[in-house]
Amino acid sequence: MMIHKILVLVNLTSFVITVLPFLFSNSSFAQQEEKKPVVIFSDEADEILEVENEPDGTVKNKDDEESDKDARALYNEALEKFNNKLWEQASRLFQEARRMAGTDGVVRFNATYNLGWVDVKTADEMLQKEPDKALESLYRAADWFRESIALRDDIDARHNLEVVLQRAMVLADSLQKKTAGDLLSRINQNISTQREFLDILRKEVDIEKVEAYTSEQLRTQLRSLAVQQLDILSESQQLTEVAAREGDTLRGKLESEQTPEDKMRVAQIEGFLHYLHRSQERMGQARRRLRTSQIERAYRRSAIALAELKRSRDQLLDPVSRIDALLNDSAESIRHIAIKADNQMGKLAIQNEKKIPKWLTQEYLVESQTSLSERVQELHNGLNAGLSGDSELSAVEDPKQKQLIENLRLALPWLKKSSEKFDQTKNQLEQSRFDESFVLQNEGIKALVSAREIFLDLRQLVEVVYQDQLRIQHYLDPSSSQMLAPSSLTGVGGKNTSNNLPTEKASLAVVSEYLPLIEEFQQKNLGRTKRLKKLIDLAVNEQENIKQQLETQQNLQTSTPNQPQTSLPQQNQLKEKLTAQSERLKEAEKLRKKAFTEFEYNQKILTGLIAKSGKSDLSHSILKPLRSSIKDSVKTVEQLRRLFFSLVEHLRETAQKQVELGDETQDAIALAKTETKDETASRMNPLSSRQVNLSNISGTIAEALAKESQQIVQQEAKQNGTNGSSSQMSEQYAQAGQLVGEATVKMYGAASMMTDEEISLEEISPQQKSASEDLIRALNILQPPQQDQQQDQQQDQQQDQQQDQ
Repeated sequence: MMIHKILVLVNLTSFVITVLPFLFSNSSFAQQEEKKPVVIFSDEADEILEVENEPDGTVKNKDDEESDKDARALYNEALEKFNNKLWEQASRLFQEARRMAGTDGVVRFNATYNLGWVDVKTADEMLQKEPDKALESLYRAADWFRESIALRDDIDARHNLEVVLQRAMVLADSLQKKTAGDLLSRINQNISTQREFLDILRKEVDIEKVEAYTSEQLRTQLRSLAVQQLDILSESQQLTEVAAREGDTLRGKLESEQTPEDKMRVAQIEGFLHYLHRSQERMGQARRRLRTSQIERAYRRSAIALAELKRSRDQLLDPVSRIDALLNDSAESIRHIAIKADNQMGKLAIQNEKKIPKWLTQEYLVESQTSLSERVQELHNGLNAGLSGDSELSAVEDPKQKQLIENLRLALPWLKKSSEKFDQTKNQLEQSRFDESFVLQNEGIKALVSAREIFLDLRQLVEVVYQDQLRIQHYLDPSSSQMLAPSSLTGVGGKNTSNNLPTEKASLAVVSEYLPLIEEFQQKNLGRTKRLKKLIDLAVNEQENIKQQLETQQNLQTSTPNQPQTSLPQQNQLKEKLTAQSERLKEAEKLRKKAFTEFEYNQKILTGLIAKSGKSDLSHSILKPLRSSIKDSVKTVEQLRRLFFSLVEHLRETAQKQVELGDETQDAIALAKTETKDETASRMNPLSSRQVNLSNISGTIAEALAKESQQIVQQEAKQNGTNGSSSQMSEQYAQAGQLVGEATVKMYGAASMMTDEEISLEEISPQQKSASEDLIRALNILQPPQQDQQQDQQQDQQQDQQQDQ
């Protein structure tokens, strides 16, 4: 038995491949020494490994010898291509050698083993320019080494597999943020494609006339649509592979290396894949229904597939966005429960002179509540995954990670309470106890609101403080005749008696009743300013860390010229941005302190007023100091808000929601052709409520844009000069505000048509579509798509630089 010695080098890409001799004879392979290619990683230099040769060949028949001859010829040709760095050709020939190896286990093992090396070398070449493809090559390499181990339990193959997986994990970790954004953008694209397919289906197919699709020509049309659905399904399945691979990479990390964000991301991906799979099932069913001319069933399954795609996307959103969606749906649910409760107590007809809608059944409420409960529990479980492994969490030092852990620990009890209350609501609805359901649903909503606030970032928390301070100012305004006293809002079906009083006296009475609630709001805002300090300090620390990393990078570039260089303009641009952000945070802390002082003063006045409220009536003179102080605090918070508030973000979110509402409305309109009026109303009425809510939001945005335009003009006038850029900005805000205002009118119109006794189905969708187009046009005026892409690219570059450091 002969021994072959191989030198193993430190470099991960250094290797030795032993060539199988290709010896000709007249009719058969000559007997030969069979040597295994040893291509392994090692951390030790100049290590000598001894690899025992395979025993000499056994007796083979003529057919086997001919097969061996071809396989070995291909194998040696593959080695030649490999040595010349022709990776694609080498890969093809190695795979062909494997296929033709027949009973030659040595060729099959060697070819499989070296295919792993082909993908390792391919990954090395693509690493700089195409890291995502390099990662795919590393995964393929791992698969080849894993398969070679299955063929022969080889220590070298096992070693290579471990190192390749380690390299893949490091690369995947560096790409994780990009992949997260990539998943979201790709699922959005999948949603958009499925939405377009449904539009085509609605236009080209008449759901009512099933018998029309018996001719071969029309069947061909349906088969063409089935192919389109198959294409979308294929795109979705590719997305499944990307998401599954990211999940596998995160699970492959050691427990001690997994951050709370990693664990939450795994839970997100699991939920994402679950709903993505459900959508794919529906697409497959829709395709089969189209091929068999089952039009209505095909449409319904395609529509459900779109809904499941959106549910899949929701799994990737941040906790605040997911809770916002839950709050919107739970608010709609409690409104419906209130109607049923009033009807059960005989108050609905007295108050509204209307009968309960036929579609608002007990079964409908139970079904909606079941979905709501499942979604809250799903969110709780996903976030709870971030707290697994207490020993690892206690060792976390990064301030951002510590804050996340603290947020999770504070929010999870609220989410659990909300889930329990929603489950109890469902149980009460099943027993037709609508009054009790109303109380439990309200408690569940309050718990959700508490959980949401814990996850708010700096900008979002400032916005909440601002809105609540405005609410306080509104409650103190005695001229607000629409304002109702708390006593008139205490129960389901309560009557408003305050309007029977004289206007001024009634409004002051309302303010008196609202004082405890005002005090509660002010106390909350006082506590929020303390949380704002923590978030500002966290942001300041993050800025300092980035500055230090930038300085370290500059020092490295100076001392080691061979290091990758960041251009001077890029460095200066990043420095300017960091300086501007630091100044903004300093100003934010200054305004926060001022607001805190003003809130304390407001609280002091409120405490005194509440103590005196039972002894004497309120008057304008008594309220004047509080109103003045509240007004000053609103101005302070408004200044703070201006540092972080973005109308563009609010407008983008509203436009997206309007487009999605349009999807659901079109589904209801399309299915109305085969449904009764009551069934159509059951679909339209909930959509109408959501349309009204979006109309209110867009109206607020339109007012804010107009106000912003006016303030720019006023600031320019104070400076006694004309600034071209300021004038242009003012004009842009004005134009955008006008477009959003026009969209708002159309949205209100669509909502009104949805609730008409005779619903004008053909007029609703054009109104909604036109409103969506107006919102998108306004968004493009404020932030053109090209500018959006440039900002995304800049963010990606900054992330890359931080990861490199």
